[in-house]
Amino acid sequence: MWTRFCTAADLPAREGSRGALVAFVTWMLREGQQNGTGYAPSSASTHLAAAVVGLRRRGVQVSGDDQAAARAALEGLAVRLLQAGERRGRGQAVGADLDGLRALARACPATLTGDRDKALILTGFHYAARSQDSAGLLAGGVSLHPRGLVVAVLTGKTKHSVRNAKIAYAADPEICPVRAWIVYRARLAAEADPRWSRADAPAFVGARRGARPLDRTLPADRPGLRRPPEGQGRHRHRRPGRLGPPLPLHARLHAARGRLGRQRLRRPRLIAQLSPGRTC
Repeated sequence: MWTRFCTAADLPAREGSRGALVAFVTWMLREGQQNGTGYAPSSASTHLAAAVVGLRRRGVQVSGDDQAAARAALEGLAVRLLQAGERRGRGQAVGADLDGLRALARACPATLTGDRDKALILTGFHYAARSQDSAGLLAGGVSLHPRGLVVAVLTGKTKHSVRNAKIAYAADPEICPVRAWIVYRARLAAEADPRWSRADAPAFVGARRGARPLDRTLPADRPGLRRPPEGQGRHRHRRPGRLGPPLPLHARLHAARGRLGRQRLRRPRLIAQLSPGRTC
């Protein structure tokens, strides 16, 4: 990005002055993309940070004041775009609804991976799960009761606590999270290695005997879905952890490997301390 800007502005690649940075953000909003259109302010901010890091690695002195001036100019240009009624970027994600849930459920094949994905989507929807909530959840953190499920969700980044999310049976069996969870766990116990059914194993895992991943098919690749759900695109997978490979649906969590690993170690102790008598 910085090289293209320097070529277009006829500037040396090691020019890291305040004026060059301000001109860089202006250029990105005006014509920075490959197709000649401008970037969204949030994307331009990310490219600005990357350009500053790249310049500093090449030995160019870029002061914090110069970078702050470029960001101030970017914020001013973003305000002008809003005043002109121009909105760039994807904008706010479209909220999920029952029709969308049915489409996702129908797109999941009748395999262990499909049952896992269906259970993950339906249970996560009912307690507004973030991606790291489902990816870091252990099998022991989900308990089945006569009226539904109780999911022990670990919250907090430094001071951890456990939130018990209660999920009841749904009237529509097709999108019932409890039934989907029961089917998935039964199939996991029948087809996968027994260690994946232990309480300290990930709640959502798909593995053949020998801990090999079943497949890396995303729900969006299946018939009936036009595009992947918001925030669940094709991203680089994390390295396999001690309990097996992560879910493809949550591969964005590669940046949180260490934190999720620590949460898995602390979860059984915290659940025992904070919620000794969970009932539905």
